[in-house]
Amino acid sequence: MAFLLILSRYVRPLYRQAVEHWPAYFAVALGIYITFNYYVLTADDIVVMLTEKEIPLLLVIFVGLASYGSIIISLKNHQREFQAKEENHKMQAEREYLELAAGNMMQRLELMEEISAQNSRSAHDRRHFNNVLLELLEGGQTNEVYTLLKNQNETVHKINRVYCQNPVVNAAVCHYAGLAEQAGIPAQITLDIPGDLKVDSLELSMVISNLMENAIQACKKLPENQKPYITFNCKNVGRLLLEMVNPCSEVPPLDENGYPISRDEGHGIGSKSVIAFAKKYEGELIYKIENGIFQVRLLI
Repeated sequence: MAFLLILSRYVRPLYRQAVEHWPAYFAVALGIYITFNYYVLTADDIVVMLTEKEIPLLLVIFVGLASYGSIIISLKNHQREFQAKEENHKMQAEREYLELAAGNMMQRLELMEEISAQNSRSAHDRRHFNNVLLELLEGGQTNEVYTLLKNQNETVHKINRVYCQNPVVNAAVCHYAGLAEQAGIPAQITLDIPGDLKVDSLELSMVISNLMENAIQACKKLPENQKPYITFNCKNVGRLLLEMVNPCSEVPPLDENGYPISRDEGHGIGSKSVIAFAKKYEGELIYKIENGIFQVRLLI
């Protein structure tokens, strides 16, 4: 039992380290093997050789034990350094996620403030509009009332576009579609996003906001002879398949995972937020750049 306990607690971890770092162990073992073979193969009488070469052989054994001891200690130190680096990476990742969460919270607050301001303006304008209708009705000017109501319905229909059934996502798409329209960027948007989602609607709206904002910024950097456009499609096939396509003049570098890298300080937070969202819901995120066309696909 004592032997099994020692084997399980001490020998097995050392064996695993030996398997992972076998070249270092193999070099020492090979050197000791060659040394012993030299003494054995060059001796006429092994018994005499073992008696005469007792000190050198013991020294070889001592060197071997010292070498293996040094290797084991260095491996333990390397393991501790690796664990410390892993902790640092985890802390850095958690810090980045906190920054992303803070950025998303700021976007949510700004969106809520904008919606609140729009509601206040709408209520104020609606009160004045109702007063005008009352004055016209009291004066018997029904034709003017009819014209105003008709124009008001057309204006409301034009402003309140419905891109999908999810109200939170639709609000975000409307906001950035309006920004694209103000910048003179044609946007073709076809979305099949239901109101009831398996993912958090607000988080998905932030992802879509980041993708559309990046697409708008890329279109603004295009040269004058290149036509800007944004194509945003989403299909619901049991899972949501989102695709964003836009031209780009500057090709961003991709890391080993195929994700874009931003070398500018303070940039790339939006892309990291999209990556974090895909990892959270075990989605598939693919970036593709070909012939000046930037394409993003997200399957969740």
